[in-house]
Amino acid sequence: MGSTGIRSLARGLRLLFRAPASPQPGSLDYKLPMTPETSSLWILHRDPAQRDALLRMVSAEIEIVTGSPADPSFADGSLPPPRVILMGVVEDFELELEFVHRMRDEVPAAAWILVTELEDISEVGRLFDGLTGEPLAWPPSPALLQERVQGALSRREIPTLSQRSERETLTTRFAHWFPEAELPGLLRALDPGLAGVPIMIQGEPGTGRSLAARYIHTFGSSQNADFIAVSCEGATKPRDLFLQLATSEHE
Repeated sequence: MGSTGIRSLARGLRLLFRAPASPQPGSLDYKLPMTPETSSLWILHRDPAQRDALLRMVSAEIEIVTGSPADPSFADGSLPPPRVILMGVVEDFELELEFVHRMRDEVPAAAWILVTELEDISEVGRLFDGLTGEPLAWPPSPALLQERVQGALSRREIPTLSQRSERETLTTRFAHWFPEAELPGLLRALDPGLAGVPIMIQGEPGTGRSLAARYIHTFGSSQNADFIAVSCEGATKPRDLFLQLATSEHE
């Protein structure tokens, strides 16, 4: 292939992988085919040029989806959950704060990496409390950004020692309360595709409803999210129930 052909091929690849001309909601970019189970990395930024810059900095042969935090496709369930979310935080932060507020419980296993202006790092760290890792200053060092992304991608998704102990205790209690239940069969029934489907467990007090709910939470796909136990005793009106929910502790 001559030099002209090589230049044409390079130009074609840049056009294929560059960000859209404007951050139009509903328009996402994809780099490499996505698997049915998960996409490795989401890159979000209001500015398509800066999204493209982050994409070039990551420079990894992994599955990537890029777009604006305002794009509804990230919240409608049409995308596989990411392992890492790399997001630029700019201007008034409202769009990014709303995205995290809306999506954090939807993708509880994802690691978050925030990038913002140097003078905003302290404020971003305060407002985005609960997300692990200190924000990176824009423009980030490509080597540092790649290290953070690869570190998050290589994080082992296996139970910790405390989680293993909790699971063992819970399994023992469950087997005691429900001796006729086939635990492996129940685990197979916890389809990750049903993670967003509400489940109602009915029964008289003392029949193990809370235990069954905790078992489904611990061994199901929502295990990395908070478990919130709400006492409905005496909550005869909706406002009473909301008050109970507001004062309940996350476990």
